[in-house]
Amino acid sequence: MFKPSFLVVPLLVMLAACGGEVNTTCLVQRPGLGGYLFVMDRTGAVTGGAGCDDSVLPPRLADNLRFDKLGAEQREVVFRAESMLPTDADGNPDFPASTGDVGRGQIGDSPDAQGVCTVPTFTTANAVAALSDGNPPNPPRSVTLTNTRFLSAPEYQGSQAESDATYTIGSCSASYHGLLLTPIATCATDADCNPFADPANGRAAGSGVNPLYPVSCNMEVGALYGQDPGTGICWFTGSTFPQIQK
Repeated sequence: MFKPSFLVVPLLVMLAACGGEVNTTCLVQRPGLGGYLFVMDRTGAVTGGAGCDDSVLPPRLADNLRFDKLGAEQREVVFRAESMLPTDADGNPDFPASTGDVGRGQIGDSPDAQGVCTVPTFTTANAVAALSDGNPPNPPRSVTLTNTRFLSAPEYQGSQAESDATYTIGSCSASYHGLLLTPIATCATDADCNPFADPANGRAAGSGVNPLYPVSCNMEVGALYGQDPGTGICWFTGSTFPQIQK
């Protein structure tokens, strides 16, 4: 259901943040980095009646969320979820026919004492019809984010977050909580998660993951995100927010 092949869909008009504001502004990493991997655990039972069970909304999920900041004051935060994108007749991601799949929220002006910026609530992001055929999604799908907290201090720049989420498919619904990380780096070994290049050992580029984050090559997360066997994702070694090297 949540596949890694994600069509790049612009989030309206992307506005550039001024570099001089990095120390005082709530920062969110924009779609250019490929989105945040959101790995989450269900916090309760699936609701909705007959047929609503783990096969519809499993205990553990991974999704790709792409955020952007909009508006003159850069206070509006919007997101699109990979799992809400429509598909064409061949099952490939398609362009949405409307922006109903965009969740919208408001973020603070500046990080708190812990370097965190919060979006208390987002509007619900609904799966919409594909531009190619106009057919509505069947079954309907939606995701709502709440208590979304970005680690926005200057050394982190919003590249790590945590959030609550409610996913709904048809009549079935479930609540989740999890961590988010960008960029999404694939790996075969822990060495691939080194943020820095090592050309002498065949690594022409680093993972790009913030070097202050404790990560390892996680095969379970790779499988959860739909990677091929033997391909993992550079993911946090812990489960609490924030994840920072000690």
